[in-house]
Order: sequence, then C-alpha cells, then structure tokens
Amino acid sequence: MLSWLSGPRAPQGVLAAGLSVLAAAGATVVLRSADPASADTTVAVARLAQVYLPDGSNHPAQEGEVLPRGAELHTGQGGGAQLTTAGRRVYVGALSTLKVQDGVRQALSLGSAMVDARDGARLTLTTPAGAVSAPGGSVVRVEEGQPLTRIAAYAGTATLHPVGRASTTDVHALFQVKVQPASLPQRETPLQLAGKDDPWDPAVAADLVAANGDLESLADGLATDEGATYLASVYRSTPPPSPGPARGEEALAVLVARASTLTGDPLALVRGYRADLGSWGVVAALVKAKVADISSVLDAALAPTSPTAPGSPTTVNAGPTPNLPRLSPSASPSRGGSARPTTRPTATPTTSPTHVDPSAPPGLVQTVVSTVTGLLPHPTQVAAPAGNQPVATPTPSTKAPCLLGIVLCRK
Repeated sequence: MLSWLSGPRAPQGVLAAGLSVLAAAGATVVLRSADPASADTTVAVARLAQVYLPDGSNHPAQEGEVLPRGAELHTGQGGGAQLTTAGRRVYVGALSTLKVQDGVRQALSLGSAMVDARDGARLTLTTPAGAVSAPGGSVVRVEEGQPLTRIAAYAGTATLHPVGRASTTDVHALFQVKVQPASLPQRETPLQLAGKDDPWDPAVAADLVAANGDLESLADGLATDEGATYLASVYRSTPPPSPGPARGEEALAVLVARASTLTGDPLALVRGYRADLGSWGVVAALVKAKVADISSVLDAALAPTSPTAPGSPTTVNAGPTPNLPRLSPSASPSRGGSARPTTRPTATPTTSPTHVDPSAPPGLVQTVVSTVTGLLPHPTQVAAPAGNQPVATPTPSTKAPCLLGIVLCRK
C-alpha cells in the first residue's frame, strides 16, 4: 500500500503532495478571510464617542481602532462616528448607541445610522422595531425614534423583519417605511430628505439633494404672478389658486408631470407623492423628470407666441417677466408690459391738406404744430443792402413738422 514511497521518484512525489496540501490550506484561508462576517470593524472617524468593551471597561473612541465583537459605541450630543467593515461604511449619528456583533450584524438601540454598502458587504441592523437588511450595493438610513422607527432606502431595496412577525416588508429605493415596535409597518411612502444642516444626505445623495433645493426654490418663485401666468397657459378655464404656497405647489406639480417621461397619468402620481410628503427632488426622480427638462417646459410655456401669418405683427406675452431660480429666459422686450404690436401703426388721414388754414379754430393738431413751430429757431435778420434793394423775405414752409407720428411728414 506504501510501495509508491520506495520508487526513484518517491521524494519528488512526497514534495508534490506536500505542496498540494499547502495550496489547499492557503485557499481555505483566503476563502475564510473573504467572508464579510469575519471582517474587522474599524473606527474611521470619531467625535465625542465612547467605546464600551464586553469586559466592562470603556474608553474614548480612537480613529483606527478595531472594535471587537460585543463592543458598543456611544455618541454624545453633537458627536458621531464612521465605522468601516469590508468596504462598507456605517455612519453613526449623535446620541446613538450601536453594538458590533460581527462583520455583517450590528444593533442600533438608540439614535440613527446610515448604512452605505454601495462598495461593501451587506449588513443586518437590528432595532427595537425589527431587523433591517441592507444588501450590498444599497444605501439605507435607519432612525430609531419614539415612538416610530423610520427605514429609508436611497439606493437598492432594504427589507424589514418586524419583531414578532413572520412577514417581511420591502423598502424600495427612494421610499421609506415607519414602524412601531410590536406593530405592523405603515405603508411605503416617498422618501423625505433631511434638512439643510444634515451631513449625510449630501454625502450619499448629492444629486438628489441639489435637485430638491432647485425645485423648492422654483416652487417659491411660482407662488406669485409667474405661477398664475403658467397655470393660465395650461388650464385656461380654471382660475389658478390664490397667491401663496398652494399656487406654487400646483404650478410645479403640473410642470414636473409635463416633464415626466412616464406614461399614464404622471400628474396623479406627483400629487399623490406630494400628499405623502415626499420631497420635491425625490418626487421628480420617481416620475423620471429632470430639473433641466422642467426648466425647459416652463421656458416654452412663458415664451412669446410666434406669428401665424407672414407679415403679422409679433404678439407679446402680457404676463410679468419671470424671475425664477435656475431658469435662463431669453432677454426679450416681449416679456412684460401690455400687449401691443412691436411696430407703431401709422394713421392715414382721409384728406391730405397742403397747408394749415390760419382761420380754422386751433384744434389739437394745430396747437401742437404751433407749439413746435414756435420752438424752431427764427430766421436771422438780414440788413438791407445799399440802394434800398428789396430784401427777399423767406417764405414760411407749408409743411407740417414730424412729431411722434401724430402729424405725417410730407416730402
């Protein structure tokens, strides 16, 4: 049975067999180290944060330290931290408590956390209301509040496993779900972006935040005359809402719907999402309406109409000049003012008198002519030549002067 060891190639065979065993062992080590569950969790950023170890000791969190399994991270007022595990980032907010269980499991008992797994491993984040599964490639925000926990998905689809429930609830990208411990989750609603001072949303969804700011400013601009002008061009038989937020809301809803690339009834979707308090940037993304396209729709609606026949005067827009953010309306005198043709009409009298009758009573035209004539410079007095030669007296012109198009100029 061991005869293969006694041949001339026995040493080489033993060496080859040994190398095979080492290669297999090395492959096993590589596979095990690639398992994200066994990956270390490192403190990348820490501010006003304290680490509590399983042995009961605690110390201020240090950037670069590895948190062992069972360690808890507590942040204070104004504090925060960032943890990294196998390419995944977890942002921990102020006044939060997060426990590290292993490379793919953590527990949030208080506060808030943002899971950015776009370039890293999955994570199951346990909360008092249930376990939230954030797959690789997703961005999920979890806020453990009282009495509701909010799960918001910025990218990918998160899954909520409520405590005491066998069923699960999916939270799709750009949507959120709120749930109370020991209760069924509420229905899925559009994502509500955090306020302007929030550091997380701009970091993980910069385009979404920028679009939201642009559209909120646009809604404010449409709350006055601009919104009324636009709505009048869309719904000619329906009066626009009174000046204020309601007018801006309705005008922007129609704009977003008209810029949408969805089929069906995008306006109903926009109104429904806004009724559920979805942020404008999120609503526009859900109905596939870009800010640039929304701006173009508004510009086209407020642009002056073109003439319908050759030689027709250019018509103008009677509405006020739009002064809206992120829009670049062309500078045109046809924006604003009263509706009138751009060329001044010429009134042709029924008769063309060759001179003004001095015996006629001074009317408006005669008064104007006399006034202008009186303002003209008088001819210079010329001294009489010697010999009492008669002096030629200049003959007054019988042509009426041109005055603002009121009196015709005759050649």
